Amino acid sequence: MTAALMTCAVIPWSTSVEFFGRKIDLQIADINIGILYIFGVVSLGVYGIMIGGWASNNKFSLMAALRGASQAISYELA
Repeated sequence: MTAALMTCAVIPWSTSVEFFGRKIDLQIADINIGILYIFGVVSLGVYGIMIGGWASNNKFSLMAALRGASQAISYELA
C-alpha cells in the first residue's frame, strides 16, 4: 500500500492555489525526475507480493507469489 501511495507525491493535482495570501502548490514533492521516481516506486510493489507469499510459510503460496510477481514485472516492461 505504501508503494502505491508514494506515487501520488510527485503528481501535480492542479495549479497552485492561494489561501489568505499564501501560495500553496497541490503537489508534495517538486522533483525534475518525477516519471523515473514513479517507475522506481511502482517496481517496489513486487517485493510486497513476494514477502506476502514467503511469510505464509506455505510452498503453494510462495509459488503463487512468484507467479504474481513475474506477471507484475512483465506488465511493467511493456
